[in-house]
Amino acid sequence: FKCGKCEKSFRSQASLCQHSKSVRHNPISNIHCLADKRCKKCFNCPSAQLHHLESGKC
Repeated sequence: FKCGKCEKSFRSQASLCQHSKSVRHNPISNIHCLADKRCKKCFNCPSAQLHHLESGKC
C-alpha cells in the first residue's frame, strides 16, 4: 500500500491509514521558529522545530 502524498510504502492498509493520520500529513499546528523573528520557517511537529534550532541555521 503506497501513500499518495509522499510515496512511502506500507505492508497493510491499517499501517497506511495510521501514517495518513500522522502529523506529517495532518499538522496539528504550524510551529514557528523561536530563535529569530526574521526566520519564517514553520514546522509540523516539535521535533522538526528542535532539529532546526539545534542546526544553528538561524
